[in-house]
Amino acid sequence: MPKLYNSFFGRIFLWFWFVTLTSLAAGVLVARLLAPAEQITEPSTIQLERLANAVERIQRFPNLNVNRLQRILNQMSDSRAMKAFVIDVKSKEFIYGFRPPPRGQLNDYRELINEPEAVIYTKGTTRFIGPKRLDVAGREFALFIGTTNFPPESRLPLLTVIVLVAILVSGLLCYWLARSFAKPLHEIQSATQRLAGGDLGARVSLSHRRGDEFANLTDETNKMAEQLQRLFTEHQRFLADVSHELRSPLTRLQMAIGIAEQALDDDSSKTFDPNLIQRVIKEADQMDRMISQLLWLSRHEAKVDQFKPHLYEVRELLHPLLLDLEFEAKGQAKKIQVDWKNTAQQVISVDAEMCLHALENVCRNAIKYAASVVEVDVGIANSGLQITISDDGPGVLSAELEKIFSPFYRTDTSRTRDSGGTGLGLSIASRAIERHGGNIVATLRQPNGLTVSIWLPMSNENKAVASR
Repeated sequence: MPKLYNSFFGRIFLWFWFVTLTSLAAGVLVARLLAPAEQITEPSTIQLERLANAVERIQRFPNLNVNRLQRILNQMSDSRAMKAFVIDVKSKEFIYGFRPPPRGQLNDYRELINEPEAVIYTKGTTRFIGPKRLDVAGREFALFIGTTNFPPESRLPLLTVIVLVAILVSGLLCYWLARSFAKPLHEIQSATQRLAGGDLGARVSLSHRRGDEFANLTDETNKMAEQLQRLFTEHQRFLADVSHELRSPLTRLQMAIGIAEQALDDDSSKTFDPNLIQRVIKEADQMDRMISQLLWLSRHEAKVDQFKPHLYEVRELLHPLLLDLEFEAKGQAKKIQVDWKNTAQQVISVDAEMCLHALENVCRNAIKYAASVVEVDVGIANSGLQITISDDGPGVLSAELEKIFSPFYRTDTSRTRDSGGTGLGLSIASRAIERHGGNIVATLRQPNGLTVSIWLPMSNENKAVASR
């Protein structure tokens, strides 16, 4: 029951029955309070004569006994105009000539048998005259005659009052229920309007603790608001980082152009400094590379990039890239050690360009910061392709392990802006791996260095091809 009551459906269901039963109870109570009470009045002469005639009719029969009295009462009660019954004065036993009335009226007639004179007793639709004593086989009875179809007063006023009371009670209860539902909705609506107006700090705070769907809706709305605020903050930071990153090469480019213009003004026959030209080319290339990476990130976030996975044999896909990376590492007096493990004839469904680009970014990042060796382990684990890239460089702080996959993030120690790069490589790699349904995590390597683990899922189709 508590679980049913705490749900939106349960509260409406239970409240419907509560309102119905309460309205009925209120109507019954009003009916009992306003129903006409029993009346005791004096009979007319004609009514007393009818009662005396009934006694004479009964006593007219010879050898009268209780059984014959029962038949006589039945005969007298055949008419719709008159019903008859008697009460044993001593035992208070009833003998009816018709279907007995409700038990609630029996005691009323038992109290009337001691009346010295006959009276008219009216209650609801029953109206009887009595008592009139008669002797049957040595037993004394009190006779009552009357009708059970006495036309009562008009019930329209009573019914009107009952209906009005039921409407009032049900209306008040339904108003309370509607108010209990409307208030949290208004609070949620107010918070969402503030969110729509730009107040990302707005949150829903219900005035009363609830355990129903409104509480769940409030939690989800607050989670949505927190997510929007986080995304907006990241967006603002991203724009600030983009402007900052572009400002540096633009400034250096403007400086190089300014130096060239000054040289031309000083001596028009003087040739350009080759280093100056190389600087312009380098800064232009860096800006072009950064803009391309930013374009890739934005297209990925908007889900408009071309994602075309195909089946590839793992070694055939990764081996050419790793050869190129080994050549680059050798040029920096470093080396890459590749361990293929259990990858013979294994296949995987990936977007080759996106997957290789992600692996290339991670490996080049490892080569850049490695002291001498980068270890690349490629194997099958947990029904997926596991690629682990480890370097023996300075590593990062443990608090920065998740932040290094954010756009433009660089650590404050070894990986500063002076070391080059745009700070987008690991972010692009993370987005690409997530697009494949995989994951990428960074861990610290002992005694020093950083390990980046990439896991890509192998579908059932991949496993079937691999088994063949």
